[in-house]
Amino acid sequence: MQQPFTAEQIQFLDQRYGHKSRDSDAVKQFRSELSQWSKASANENVKATTLINGVYAAIRLKLNLKNMNALSDDMLPQAKQAFEEFRESFGN
Repeated sequence: MQQPFTAEQIQFLDQRYGHKSRDSDAVKQFRSELSQWSKASANENVKATTLINGVYAAIRLKLNLKNMNALSDDMLPQAKQAFEEFRESFGN
């Protein structure tokens, strides 16, 4: 059985491989807004995860994205529009 990495090993790997997010600040902010909305809109019957997955599916379908990691700054206006349409259709 392998031992887990030590804190020093993890720090070394983070520095070596530049553990950085692919998302720009604008995309991070948008994702944060989506997360806040899903948590605020969740209830006992519909979890926040279900809501966020629905929004992500609507955005991916509208923008023809394989996954949300492909979302870029120039796509944000369309992504925000898809979110607004989703929100209008399904509440809050």
